[in-house]
This record gives sequence, C-alpha cells and structure tokens, in this order.
Amino acid sequence: MARSATVPSPSTVAVVATTNDLKGLRGWLIVLGFRLIVSVMAGLYTIISEVHRLSEAASAPHQTSVLFEIPGYPALLKFGVVTSLLFLVVDSYAAILFFHKSRMFPRFYLVLLVASSIHTAVDYELWSHALAGASRHLQALFGGMPVSREILLASSVAVSILCCLYILMSKRVKATFVN
Repeated sequence: MARSATVPSPSTVAVVATTNDLKGLRGWLIVLGFRLIVSVMAGLYTIISEVHRLSEAASAPHQTSVLFEIPGYPALLKFGVVTSLLFLVVDSYAAILFFHKSRMFPRFYLVLLVASSIHTAVDYELWSHALAGASRHLQALFGGMPVSREILLASSVAVSILCCLYILMSKRVKATFVN
C-alpha cells in the first residue's frame, strides 16, 4: 500500500522558514542577554560595596565622615542591601529563564523592568529627602557629581521603556520565547 503524502503549500513553508530564522538568541536578543549578565554582576558589586559601607558605619558610628551627616544614612544603606539582594536573585532568575528560552521570560522580564523603574524612583526620592536634611557642604558634594541622580533616574526609565517595547513588539522574542 502506498501512503499518500501531503505536500505543504509554498506559503506554509515560507512562514515556517521565517519563524525558524527568527528563533534563537540572536540579533537584539544578544544585547538583552548581555544586559541581564551585566545586571547580575552589577548587583553583586552593589551588594559588596553597600555591605562594606554598612560595616564601616557599624564599626565607627562616631566617625567624622561627611556621609554620616546624612540623616538616616545607615537605614538607607540597609534598604540598599536588602533591595540589591532581592534584585540579584530576581535578575539571576531572569537570566536563567532567558538562556533556557523559557516561555515565562517575556512576562517575567516585563514585570522586572517595571519593578526596577519603581525601585529607582523610590530610591531617588529617599536619597532626595535624606540629602534635603544634610548640610549645604554635603548637598554641594552630591550636587556636583559627574552624573546627577535625575539623569540616572531618567536613563533607567528610558531603557526600561525601550526594553519593554522590544519585548512586546519583537517577532524574534515571540519566535524564541512564545511560539
């Protein structure tokens, strides 16, 4: 008995070929993967530096450093350590989802981007209020930083918006993670 084979139409073959061309961690997804790796490494660095500053604050509470003039400085450092640890775990999980090409990655990463932007805004407001109660010398010190906190906040939100738009609109993201 001969089996009859169905031949796919040329349009079906073209759609499958196009979808297969878009699958994989290529194109702009490489930039997204690099961003995830850098986020994990930056999180580790942030935790180490904040724990070091926190241990300095605990070992010498009456030190004459200008940073200790900031009202609530140790509390801000503790908040930074806790949130940095949380984001380190979440960023690491996002990287695992990304490199395993999990279907959960796009939604998870969108939530992470929104949470990261909210955290950046809250952190900005906390430091702004803390610096408002500091001396003029200290305000001048922080105001004279090479990159102001406002620019860092705006750039963080802008990058999050761009990444969200890419994840929502990209055919490569849909082919790699959704389909």
